[in-house]
Amino acid sequence: MKKFFSKYVWVFEFIGAAILVAFGIVMKLIPISLLYIVGTIFIVMGLFRIVPLLKTTKDKLAKWMFAGEIVLNIAAGGYLIYIGTKGEADLGKIFGYIIGIILYLRALIYFFTTVLRKEATDNMMFITHIIFITFGSLIIGNGGFNIKTLSWLLLVLAILSAVLISLRGYTDYRNYRFQLSIAETTKNISKKEGLETPTKDEISEKSEINENPPYKEKKGEINA
Repeated sequence: MKKFFSKYVWVFEFIGAAILVAFGIVMKLIPISLLYIVGTIFIVMGLFRIVPLLKTTKDKLAKWMFAGEIVLNIAAGGYLIYIGTKGEADLGKIFGYIIGIILYLRALIYFFTTVLRKEATDNMMFITHIIFITFGSLIIGNGGFNIKTLSWLLLVLAILSAVLISLRGYTDYRNYRFQLSIAETTKNISKKEGLETPTKDEISEKSEINENPPYKEKKGEINA
């Protein structure tokens, strides 16, 4: 199964790129869909961080803070989806306060755990959380933001992400085609020269013999 996915990963990359662009268009045309999409992102990001983050955090206080933040992210995501089902919401204010608080709290916990609790970090994470706390403060201070501006921003981000994924998919697809071409060329050359192309089982057997050569007892040695 793992070999199958690694061989045909380009298919999923192309599909993922198309889905991203579709999401971006839907968010632009139907602003209320932002509640469902962003809410789902909060929930997924929270759930997938639980085990890796809590298992690798040694400091108990930091661990509890991370756990509280994850619970808040999941709760915020659920609330956004709930508000979306009601269909009556001031999207600017909802996104303003919820996203602003989430960004500010993420940056605050980051600086507390890295500076005072000595959690490991790097330069990119530091710069990222400077951006988080800056935008979080601005959004909260302004009481929200223009939902049209947000929808355009998310559409641009979706397209950029889709382009990057598509480029990766193109590279993987090109490698896949080259491998097929090389295999076919090798097969044709072998046929012309009257050579037999080794089967998959024969290659496996030879590899095992090379890795585990038969034991030969030498004179003067004791076979223990």
